[in-house]
Amino acid sequence: ESLNMASMAEELDVDQELFDSACDNRWIKLRLDYVQNILLIIINFFPEQFKNCQPTITSFQSVLGNGPVLIRLREITESKIHFIPKPVGLNPRLLRDTGTGI
Repeated sequence: ESLNMASMAEELDVDQELFDSACDNRWIKLRLDYVQNILLIIINFFPEQFKNCQPTITSFQSVLGNGPVLIRLREITESKIHFIPKPVGLNPRLLRDTGTGI
């Protein structure tokens, strides 16, 4: 991987005294994987708009232009927001029908 994990951890304001390097790398990789999975969901929900996108912020930024990509995606995906996990969408577990009518 070409990512510099130490600089990413610093940019994300990870307290280096709390985590060792291996833990930092796992923490960052989990979050990167999480965002990639969300971007794949968005590509599948909106194939016409994002047909040429890869599941990376940079790829989506090339389509959406400069600015806060995740905020723009939240606006664009409003019609499916309950099916898309946070940080773009909402937590779908909160929307499950329990059969109680509530």
